[in-house]
Amino acid sequence: MNFTRGVFAGCVMLLGLEGCGGGDSGFLRFTVSGQETDAHVGLEHFRSLAEGGDTEGQYQLGVLFADDGGGCEVLVTAYAWWDVAEASGHATARKSKSMISSLMTPEEIAEARALSVELRKKIEAKKGRAGK
Repeated sequence: MNFTRGVFAGCVMLLGLEGCGGGDSGFLRFTVSGQETDAHVGLEHFRSLAEGGDTEGQYQLGVLFADDGGGCEVLVTAYAWWDVAEASGHATARKSKSMISSLMTPEEIAEARALSVELRKKIEAKKGRAGK
């Protein structure tokens, strides 16, 4: 585990973010609909919820990306989903964004904010189609 990821994982645990992986295992476990599952199933589950406008799904999708350990690209995506969740009223999303932004460059934060705008447009479009 690299230092940045270790610091972030520790901060995630201190904030009490749900669904975070345990230590160096690199293998995330989640409870989805009352059943324990792996990160891939969790990712698809939370992505479906998030894209459908579910605030908790948006937040948890950010947690999954943040705990991925894949570098800057996943931090941008995590920040973007937390930005969407915050705009939807999620109480913890702002703290998570603040924490992760300390690991990002200003350019990455700008990229994440632009992605957040695109995600919100996609969600609104999907809601519009569902309402017809």
